[in-house]
Amino acid sequence: MNIKVFRSLKFVSFLCVGILLATRAFAKPNCEEDMDCFIQAAKSCEPTMVMFSASSERFGLLHAVTSELRIKGMKQDLCQYQSEVVSSDVKLTKEMREHVKAQGVPDSEIEAEEKRSKEHARKLIGAGMACEFETEKLVTMLTNIKEGRGNEPDRADCRFIPSKLM
Repeated sequence: MNIKVFRSLKFVSFLCVGILLATRAFAKPNCEEDMDCFIQAAKSCEPTMVMFSASSERFGLLHAVTSELRIKGMKQDLCQYQSEVVSSDVKLTKEMREHVKAQGVPDSEIEAEEKRSKEHARKLIGAGMACEFETEKLVTMLTNIKEGRGNEPDRADCRFIPSKLM
């Protein structure tokens, strides 16, 4: 093998290894659906994202929401955090459906109301918040979200991002 060809191959190999290492070093980890992973990243404001799903029942409606939560990194001394609703759906609980039927409301009206509620819930898709937190405050908020104790950040720390559907 010619020495020039050997050196060229050696250079290309080193270049490929360097690109691979740089890509891994700067790649943002994805916590997928692991909220513990996301909370751990929040402790050092390490850029990452997680898909978080939650549901709640109120007034006979079951509301299910999935949001993409992102840590963007530090800016000055504050951790940049964003959330965006990626899916939102509602449906009547079985108990509420039976209760309304027992009151004489026809199925067609029940279905129409449920459809309107679903359309309203879908308007939340794309809405979110952009926030700046001290890391300890972000970790506390995320832990509360994970444990179902609420997720309302201090409005002074966040700005609302409306959905394009609203």
